[in-house]
Amino acid sequence: ALSHGMIPALLAALNAVDQSLVPSEFLTVLREHCGRLRDRNLTLVAELHVILEALERESVVAIAFKGPLMAELLFGDVGQRAPGDLDVLVRPEDVACVCRVLEGRGYSDSRGRALTSAQQRMYRNYQCEYLFMRSSDGMVVEPHWAFAQRQRAIEPDYRAMFDRALCLPLGGREVRCLAPGDLLLALCIHGGKHRWERLCWIRDIAALLARWPQLDLESAIDRAKSTGCARILLLGLAVSRRSAGVRLPVSIDRLIDRDQTLLALQQEVMMRLFDPAKPPDGDDNARVLGFAFRMRERWSDRMRYVLRTLLVPRLEHIEIVALPGPLLWAYYPLRWSRDYVALPVWWLVKPWFRAPPNRRAP
Repeated sequence: ALSHGMIPALLAALNAVDQSLVPSEFLTVLREHCGRLRDRNLTLVAELHVILEALERESVVAIAFKGPLMAELLFGDVGQRAPGDLDVLVRPEDVACVCRVLEGRGYSDSRGRALTSAQQRMYRNYQCEYLFMRSSDGMVVEPHWAFAQRQRAIEPDYRAMFDRALCLPLGGREVRCLAPGDLLLALCIHGGKHRWERLCWIRDIAALLARWPQLDLESAIDRAKSTGCARILLLGLAVSRRSAGVRLPVSIDRLIDRDQTLLALQQEVMMRLFDPAKPPDGDDNARVLGFAFRMRERWSDRMRYVLRTLLVPRLEHIEIVALPGPLLWAYYPLRWSRDYVALPVWWLVKPWFRAPPNRRAP
């Protein structure tokens, strides 16, 4: 339950059974733990309000998603979800302003190394977020301008999402958040990126569908299909149907059941979900993943994913040298020469540079 972020759900389930069946010490520990989760989420909500007000004064439109907002929206209780980071979605042209606001509140870029303005432009070309941390209290804020790195080739219509955004109450104030259909897609993109390895993400999908039973899933799928994200969305629905007992419309069931690739992905998720021997993912952005490849229904998106993964420079390439704006294109051949020439040669000659083993004295 801890590793899957399910302690609040576990406590809620145990509270609903005969209390004599559960050791009182165990319930006490769970309640104390959930109390700390609620307190942390309340602190996050207060900080989110302050950040959103500061951005509003700068005329920046920011949409809150994930984090403590999800607990309030989906479960009606900020204590019903383990605390995470504060996530806000902003327009790309507002990212620099958001960074200044966060720095003014004591946050610093977690990379720990300042990039030039030209390097920042290159970084934002492939990445989808910054990660800002405040050392005084461990608070983490992630301003997003996309839901996935550019190499993933996952590109929903963000402009339309901003137009459809709603204002809903959170902690006594109204907060701009994604419309239910857009939130569903955002959660499915996040879960798909990480191969749905945590049960709490599946629980979120089930809670969202229960919270908005009137949600038009067919329209949401049609919008996702127009940007090549239909299988990503359907996979999230399929996994929630399989493991959380979610009831879907018959038309959606048929879409899922006749997609053999999607069913194979669902089976892979279920096999990994509770596998204690599953290997760590490592840097999923540094290699082409079969799961991510098959998660796309259009071959054009698959090819863009492969090519961008193999060719687009990442942070480790951008940090090698600070190039001026007119020479940003040179990061591409720099990445290719480093990854496909210098590193392979180094791995070939590396054994020749190893020190000879120490001989044992007679």
